[in-house]
Amino acid sequence: MLGADRTITIFNRYIDADRKERWAGTVIKGVSWQYSHAAKTNKEGMQASETCTIRIPVGADTQGKDFVSRRSFLQNQIGMWTVSPKDKIVLGEIWSAPDDDTLPTWLEKNCDAVITVNAVSDNRGNFQGTFLGKLLPHIRIGGF
Repeated sequence: MLGADRTITIFNRYIDADRKERWAGTVIKGVSWQYSHAAKTNKEGMQASETCTIRIPVGADTQGKDFVSRRSFLQNQIGMWTVSPKDKIVLGEIWSAPDDDTLPTWLEKNCDAVITVNAVSDNRGNFQGTFLGKLLPHIRIGGF
């Protein structure tokens, strides 16, 4: 995939056996990251708008982890990764972040480019989707 030369870290939120919030991180290399910052004018004046689109091609380096559904991930996080609304994604490699409920605050304080996922499209094999998915199988993520 053209422009798939970036590295991201996805943090998947889950609840552990003790009913505590946890975050599992996965570094993925070979992705496309497109960030847009704009301003809109409305009745209240100007409003800033930020969006990010990430595409993870089938051949991206996921540390040998398999992409699975959210349901499968919640049952077993070992060797798996997923992406769902409210997950966090950082541009770059993050290896030493906390894995508890302090992660979102830690990311905002220590990382320049952090997004919260708000949309996911699996365009890897279900070719009823977009034209781009047919040519270049990938997972498309939207965030802000």
